[in-house]
Parts: sequence; structure tokens; C-alpha cells
Amino acid sequence: MVTELHGERLPEWIESARAAADLLSLSRFAQHLERDLDAVIAGLTQPWNSGVVEGHVNRIILWNQRCQAVCLCITSR
Repeated sequence: MVTELHGERLPEWIESARAAADLLSLSRFAQHLERDLDAVIAGLTQPWNSGVVEGHVNRIILWNQRCQAVCLCITSR
């Protein structure tokens, strides 16, 4: 479903997961997915992702942390 972009199968999976009474955490996860079902289905159906953006954000955060560490090192002398 995830790798082949078959988001339309999600409601069936949620019903199966909620029926699994012995797996309480899976049942709760399925219940939380239903809160924003349209967005989750769109995320599992659309070919776009935010991987490139997340990579840039991660790079900026790491750069900011390095700058703060250098500033702290300089001011502590």
C-alpha cells in the first residue's frame, strides 16, 4: 500500500487493524489515522513527497547548531 501508492486500500486496512483486539497499539494507531483520513489517503496516493525539503531543513538546523556551539565556545573563553 505504501510503496505502490494504493491509498484507496487504507479504509480496509484500518477496519482490519481495529478488529485486531489483541494488538491494542495497532488498533489505536488505526483509530488515530481516521481523524484525518483524507489527508492520509492523499499522502499514500500522491507521488509527491517532501524529502528534498526535509533534507534542506535538516541541513539548516545542523548548521544553526554548529554556529551556536562555536559562539558558545568563543564567548566562554
